[in-house]
Amino acid sequence: MGLALHAHRGARRARRSRTRVGGLREVLLHRRRDALTPQHPAKTGDRSSGAQQVDEPADHQRDGEHNQQGADQHASDGARARARAGSHPEQDGRTRRAQDQCARADEHDHDARADLGGMEVPEHEGSDIHDGGRDDARENSRSDVAPELLLSNPLARPCPRRNRVFVAVLGHICTIAVRSLRERYGAVVCTRILWNDNPIAKTVSRCMDWSVSDEPELWFVPRGTERGGTGDTDAHAWRSRYSSVVTSMWSMGTVDGLNEKGLGAHALYLDPEDVSFPDPDGRPSVPNALWVQYLLDNYATVAEAVADINSIRITSPTFRGIELGIHIALEDATGDSAIIEPLDGTLVVHHGPEYTVMANSPTLDKQLENLARYRPFGGELPPPGDITSSDRFVRSSYFLHYLPEPANLEEAVAGVFQLIANVSVPYGAPYSTGDVYPTWWRSGADLTNRVYYFGSTRSPNIFWITLDDLADGSQVRRIDPRQLTLVGDQTENLQPGVLPY
Repeated sequence: MGLALHAHRGARRARRSRTRVGGLREVLLHRRRDALTPQHPAKTGDRSSGAQQVDEPADHQRDGEHNQQGADQHASDGARARARAGSHPEQDGRTRRAQDQCARADEHDHDARADLGGMEVPEHEGSDIHDGGRDDARENSRSDVAPELLLSNPLARPCPRRNRVFVAVLGHICTIAVRSLRERYGAVVCTRILWNDNPIAKTVSRCMDWSVSDEPELWFVPRGTERGGTGDTDAHAWRSRYSSVVTSMWSMGTVDGLNEKGLGAHALYLDPEDVSFPDPDGRPSVPNALWVQYLLDNYATVAEAVADINSIRITSPTFRGIELGIHIALEDATGDSAIIEPLDGTLVVHHGPEYTVMANSPTLDKQLENLARYRPFGGELPPPGDITSSDRFVRSSYFLHYLPEPANLEEAVAGVFQLIANVSVPYGAPYSTGDVYPTWWRSGADLTNRVYYFGSTRSPNIFWITLDDLADGSQVRRIDPRQLTLVGDQTENLQPGVLPY
């Protein structure tokens, strides 16, 4: 056992001696010296930085001889150790396997450098970059590991450096790619459109786009329902003043809905890099997953909600282990509107009937700045056709501006649904960037007549719930909106249920 471990260490030291050159401490990743630009060999124990390039072939040859002598010296040490300990067939076999493993590691190192085109990676904490003191510490830390385990258990062997280099470089590339794609596309494409200047009805629509289904369920929540009071020690608890019809997301929170007074509320994704919720300050807190429900439960109009916006503090717990940033769109039966964004530790409110469109990142002020570059909003550019958040914002605003006056209520509802379809992402489309996802469902509301609409993109149908027929109900009810046969008025088909959040 001791002989095999000694030979294993001797082979490691031989490889290390072949690659130890002065001045490459910060950048040396691979141990094959002949794959690097020739350097003057450092003296034993020399840790100085800065290496001189060798141009003369004779010097290069002397370097090779010097390294070979070091390897021969270590091999001689191993031979003397075997002579002292005596020969043992099983130990000799383990020794040969250890030496073969080291030789294969050398080949992997050479292949890895060729695959990466000689890329140099800066040294960082915990990496296996060549460093005499660090390598000695690693060897000492492994001195108590049985050689049988090192040689026979693949999980106990040190991970080949080629694998570590590949994973590190691939992770770095993916990080850069995701960051650039996020800057280009935003994240999780959702859009909200409010049509509040037609004489028939104030109508609104939104779409939900995600990488996978958010498993939506439709709920009727009666007035008087007890909510909140869980989670943080300062968590707010309340009793709902108004009944509502809402859509839940993964049975963990409310993402969309309409209450009995005609107030609509919608949560859309906003990049967490743009979001900053207030720090604890003594105010009662409401998690962002219940923000929409809190607004629908407590306010009849946009003006009421805006006036009371700072009475609570919104928190951002992780959602299925993911940090999600959101911003909120509100509208009511008068056509009033507000967009609320948690930025720099405070809630920024854009309040007024002119705020009819909301998408995702960037924030609303930047969306409006970009909109001014297009016709008929002050610029000369035609409407864009991409699926990015900024392009969807412009296209929604453009076509909303040109919607003809509806002749009846059906056209007022159909108008916003055709607009939201125009900025939806077809499922199955090859948008595999990781930041652009298909549309799973669309919802809408007739704020004037308090009717909530829903349509799955997996079904050609739209169905609706008439809130006036439920407003005085005292029991929580639900329906699965993913049923493909749902069409028309489904108010009577809501079944008793228990809210999971």
